[in-house]
Amino acid sequence: MHQLNLDINPSDFIEKDILELLHLENAPEDKKAAVIKDMIETIQNRVLARLLDSLNEPEIDTLEVMIDAHQEENVEKFLMQKDFDVKKVTAEESINYKAEIINLVKAKKVG
Repeated sequence: MHQLNLDINPSDFIEKDILELLHLENAPEDKKAAVIKDMIETIQNRVLARLLDSLNEPEIDTLEVMIDAHQEENVEKFLMQKDFDVKKVTAEESINYKAEIINLVKAKKVG
């Protein structure tokens, strides 16, 4: 699957208190890094899924060609033309993901 170069860093939304919430604040740095990396990949995949859901097949094909050719400037222009705000969607998905984790942790404590 293709990855978008996101202008916003999902880890800024995730790292704050999430490691503590998961009781990983004292975990080895490599374990923390692996958890954060997995979370970022999940968020990137969600952003990409939302983007692809908003496009038709010919648009997806056009976008894939630009991404494969590393035409970042053209990708940015394409997204602007399609009114797809990568920063906004990334922020939304980061917040939603963190909320899901918080709810899972709360449910685990209750259950």
